Amino acid sequence: MKLKFRTFFINTVVFSGIILFASSAFAQTHLVSPTPGVGSLGEFIDTILGIVIRVMIPVLTVFIIYAGFLFVSANGDEKKITTARQTFYWSFVGGAILLGSVLIARLIGGTIALVAS
Repeated sequence: MKLKFRTFFINTVVFSGIILFASSAFAQTHLVSPTPGVGSLGEFIDTILGIVIRVMIPVLTVFIIYAGFLFVSANGDEKKITTARQTFYWSFVGGAILLGSVLIARLIGGTIALVAS
């Protein structure tokens, strides 16, 4: 028991030191963006999320339509209805994750902008 706690404590201290060193090193450097029109890491992440959303919204729409087709073609078969429910459920979960990622990225970006200014 003592060995596990000691290992956990040492790992925590070392990891915290690495994080503090990395954050202070990156805070003092100015990174140049390799992509034109993107000036900061936040803008880069926002651009990537925009691309992902433009691609995934049609895919999400197709899966919702497919789940509806599965419901219609089930004809009362419980196994097919269960498959249709699972397809619709996971399509909904995927859409929630997609929109939630944008919300979380904008919240973190806004918080960093407030702290930086």
